Amino acid sequence: MIRGAGAPNYLDAANSVYVSGSYAYVASVEDDSLSIFNVSDPAKPKLAGVVRGAGAPYYLDWAWSVYVSGSYAYVASYLDNSLSIFNVSDPTNPKLAGVVHGAGTPNHLYGADSVYVSGSYAYVVSCLGCSLSIFQVTEGSSTHHKNRYNKVNNRI
Repeated sequence: MIRGAGAPNYLDAANSVYVSGSYAYVASVEDDSLSIFNVSDPAKPKLAGVVRGAGAPYYLDWAWSVYVSGSYAYVASYLDNSLSIFNVSDPTNPKLAGVVHGAGTPNHLYGADSVYVSGSYAYVVSCLGCSLSIFQVTEGSSTHHKNRYNKVNNRI
């Protein structure tokens, strides 16, 4: 077992977990974080990496839900009204790949609280926005400072 609010594990109000391969990805509401644990030996899980912080640049205020697809972790954050995307190809050093945020038009992520990825689309539901937003998450521009992900079909 691994536990603890704040450093080093950042599991205060852990709310969502996704396991992919030898790693467990945990979104924590109170620690505004995505914690990554190596669980190759379930009896001895070890912290591999952490990303945390409300507002720019990570937008993890009340990280509510996490989904992992390929080399990317997708985190829906309730108070930051956002979908943050992290490259986790190196779980010990997760890197921000892109962010979509905004409570109203055009993103409708007010109270984003669940994310699911299928193919090249991320589906995010927002309880306060009463919405389902769909974002294309195939890589676009590789420019360092540009958002590498392009939004499509913003709301259904």
